[in-house]
Amino acid sequence: MNNCQKHGLIVIGYPGIGKSTVAKSSCGKIIDFESSLFYINDKRQPDWYKIYAKQATELAKQGYMVLVSAHKEVRDELAKYIPNSNFDIGTIAPAYNLEKEWIHKLRDRYEADSTTKNFAAYTNIIEHYHENITDMASDSRFSHIFINSMDYELGKILHNLRLAFNFERIK
Repeated sequence: MNNCQKHGLIVIGYPGIGKSTVAKSSCGKIIDFESSLFYINDKRQPDWYKIYAKQATELAKQGYMVLVSAHKEVRDELAKYIPNSNFDIGTIAPAYNLEKEWIHKLRDRYEADSTTKNFAAYTNIIEHYHENITDMASDSRFSHIFINSMDYELGKILHNLRLAFNFERIK
């Protein structure tokens, strides 16, 4: 690969990890590709994840860091783009031991901003936290980062991730 070629990165982020917050402060360098935008009349089309993954990969091909949802169907679709791509894909999620803190965090987020998106994220982790984390951790198609403390800075983690992936790509 030519070192001058754009090299993007897709980061699959667990709900509440801070995708929207870090993207807002990135001056356009990081895109929070919000999956909730794929609702039409309060429903998603059956193949929404295919369009979502395709658009995310197109942004990554342009050199952007794209933060995407952790839905299983999204991960499965993104994995199809791994061969012959000029971008990398990784996941970021909380560790198992943060379940209570994560539930509390998403409850607080929902209470502060009672959107359908925040309610869905909150109820999902109440019912499926360990299942979700196990599913992401066992997915060998991607590299994984697990947050072990609620005291983390996603922006710094993503910066280091970008450096690590670019270093590996250039070698």
